[in-house]
Amino acid sequence: MSQDVLARFVGLVLSDELTARQATPDRRNFAHYPIPRMNEMPVFDIDLVPSQEAPSAAGETAIVAGADVIYNAIVAATGVRPERLPVRAEQLASARPASS
Repeated sequence: MSQDVLARFVGLVLSDELTARQATPDRRNFAHYPIPRMNEMPVFDIDLVPSQEAPSAAGETAIVAGADVIYNAIVAATGVRPERLPVRAEQLASARPASS
């Protein structure tokens, strides 16, 4: 998994939002899409696993699992299980803690 994929799953949980007025998306291209910037990202340690296998598949398939990890970390840290993405501070402040 590469750093760009890590940035995408951080974005999926914390900043991605599809808004539309009258069934027309407000953002029609990636020029106006809120992809996290390097200064907004945490530092990641990436370890490459040596392998004798030929490269296969796409690393982007890990986006779904990565978003779950960040979401679950938010729940564990705050006790709140947000019902909508992206997760906003206001949601965490006004929500009731998740039941175990």
